[in-house]
Amino acid sequence: MTEEELEWLATAVAKGLDWISPADAKEMIRDRLGCSVGRAQALLQIVCTAEPSEVRSCNDDPQRRWERTWCISKSDVADWLDRQAPQKAEPTHRYSGDAALIERGRKMIADGMTKSEAARRLAPDAEGGSDEQRYNRLRKLF
Repeated sequence: MTEEELEWLATAVAKGLDWISPADAKEMIRDRLGCSVGRAQALLQIVCTAEPSEVRSCNDDPQRRWERTWCISKSDVADWLDRQAPQKAEPTHRYSGDAALIERGRKMIADGMTKSEAARRLAPDAEGGSDEQRYNRLRKLF
């Protein structure tokens, strides 16, 4: 980026405008998708050069959009990421009491008990299935 472009971007960000650098956009993609730098770069290039473009950039010349892009809409990148890879919700368990039992079991394991011992001890308190099924389910969840 040239000095002029860096200055414009800094002013836009200071004013609360929605623009970020391509490097920041790549980091957003890497954080959400858990991919390499190269993969994030390739995805950002695909998104910026698509016709019609899914992401607004400071220059709208479709022939040279990617090579001259120095400023990208942060909300457009976030929107595209939401459509590609929605943020993961907190894990839910089949039985409502499992979360508390898993926490208790992990504490037991941290105190030196094996997974099998902790699962055997907590299985009678678990919901659903036979004792053996509850034991196996808890042991796997620890």
